[in-house]
Amino acid sequence: MLIEEVDNEVTRAMSRWNSVSSKTLKKYVALVEREVEAAIAEEMPESKGGMFDGWSAGSTYYVGIYADYMVDDLAQRVLLALASLLDGNDFGADAHIALIIETLAVFGKDPGCLRFIVGDNCATNQAIATRMGLPLVGCASHRLNLAIQQYISEHKALLCQANELMTQLRTKKNSASLGSTQIFGL
Repeated sequence: MLIEEVDNEVTRAMSRWNSVSSKTLKKYVALVEREVEAAIAEEMPESKGGMFDGWSAGSTYYVGIYADYMVDDLAQRVLLALASLLDGNDFGADAHIALIIETLAVFGKDPGCLRFIVGDNCATNQAIATRMGLPLVGCASHRLNLAIQQYISEHKALLCQANELMTQLRTKKNSASLGSTQIFGL
């Protein structure tokens, strides 16, 4: 849901919360973000691994960046960033490295703190590992993603219908009439 949705009267009518403007909500989300970043930076040791994966949603390419480390003999995996690349037209190793460096800087960490990176074994990730002087630990997430994409491609029409229905149910009138509607011939 878009943050601006809190300004929508229909959305407010369906909520039990007191009304809040999108400006106020954004302000407090930013304050919480700073507190969480500070807590992660304090917990994160100087020596750690990094894991990242990229994917496309529509025409936007996103990268998730995680830190992998140990605290009191327990493995931790913390999401540091979920963002699009800094230069939206460059999907190469240098753009990924710039995002990794920028993300680590938010937490007061230097890229030299990384001991390894985890990612699927593709040319871009190999180039990132080589340029950063780190070992690349491969993972099976890419194969899983390909398998899921293949599976859901068989059900694309049904998924499109579900998406269209959810879009239509945003209105109060359509949502109220849902109880008397049979969906997808089920």
